[in-house]
Amino acid sequence: MKAKVTMKTLGNTALGRHLGFLGLGKLLNGLLLGSLLLLTQVSRAESISWLADPVDNNWNNPANWSSGRVPNGLDEVLLGISTIRNLSITEPASVADLVFETDAQAYIITAQPGAGLGFSYDIFNDSAFVQNFVAASDGETSAYFSLNDDTTSDNTIIGAVTFTQHARNGSNSEAPPLIQFVFYDAGDATIHNLGASVPGGVGGLTSFFYGRASAETCTIINDGATVAGAAGGHTDFPINSPDAGNATITAQEGTNGGRRPDNLSGQLFGGECDSHS
Repeated sequence: MKAKVTMKTLGNTALGRHLGFLGLGKLLNGLLLGSLLLLTQVSRAESISWLADPVDNNWNNPANWSSGRVPNGLDEVLLGISTIRNLSITEPASVADLVFETDAQAYIITAQPGAGLGFSYDIFNDSAFVQNFVAASDGETSAYFSLNDDTTSDNTIIGAVTFTQHARNGSNSEAPPLIQFVFYDAGDATIHNLGASVPGGVGGLTSFFYGRASAETCTIINDGATVAGAAGGHTDFPINSPDAGNATITAQEGTNGGRRPDNLSGQLFGGECDSHS
């Protein structure tokens, strides 16, 4: 059995339109460190391509990029034809736009525990394939994806893109694994928050922060936990009127005594929920 929650918009808000979210560089034990500052819009530095024949699969290796350096938060990143498409992020990284070009095949981009990837502009999938982002966990430490719009534009995800947030299957449950949208829209993305499988474990979390963040037409699946004493996946809309858009959020039942997700938490603004069993 599963419960389905469908979001329908009641209107957008303008609160926080001139704020940005900095500090995408590091997540310590699942806590994203950042500070809210007033920002001016910055231009992209350059377009950087993942090589057609890279040295290895390490995102953080400069030799794998056309520029001879690892992209930063001002760069447009282009992913096209390549012999290696299962990429590993081993240190915190950031980009401006990320574009899967029309000739790209399916990529899997995995952030390793303690690392992550921040986005400040759009994600475009112009290819014919679903593109996948995976936030891994080693039990005590998790990876993250942070989508933070630092401009007054409405940045979003365009095309078939899937995010999977693994649970933290360890005793440190103070901060959950995190996919966060700050002043950023989820577009047509599919987001899968996995449930924990050990007692004390914490399921994956997707969180929409502040006024311009919107779930738009995304699909979010929150898995239940698979053992007693563990927590399932989770979605929240906690601060300053994020918009539910027309998102569909599904909470899967837990198994073996595991908890079903608390599908929504915090106050929900800009939308209404219709629940179905």
